[in-house]
Amino acid sequence: MGSFLRLCTFLCFVAVISGQCFFEPLVIENINELPTGCQDRKGDIHPFGSNWVTENCYSCDCTKGGAGCCNTIPNIVVMPEDCQQIVDKKTCTSKVVLKSDPSVECPGGISAVLK
Repeated sequence: MGSFLRLCTFLCFVAVISGQCFFEPLVIENINELPTGCQDRKGDIHPFGSNWVTENCYSCDCTKGGAGCCNTIPNIVVMPEDCQQIVDKKTCTSKVVLKSDPSVECPGGISAVLK
C-alpha cells in the first residue's frame, strides 16, 4: 500500500509541475527564409540547441519545433502564517523567511509547487 501511495504522490507532483511550463511553437513566416532559432517574448532570437533563463526566471530551450520554457522558482502554497516567500529575480532563487525578521529563515514545514 505504501508503494501505491508513493506512486500516486509522484504522479500528482508530475501533473502539477508539467502545468508550470509553456511551449512557443516555431513560426515560419516565409518558406524562403527559414528561421535560425527561436524568438523569445522580448523579440530576441536564440539559436537552435541553445538555452537561456528569462528575466522572470523561466528556463528555456530552443529546438527546431520551438521554445519550451519552465519556471525555476517554486511557488510556496502552504507555509506558517508568520512567514513569507522572498524571490530574488537576479539569481532566480527564493527563500521563506519570517515576516517579522526577513533575515531569519522560516521554521516549520512548507509545501511548494513550480508555478
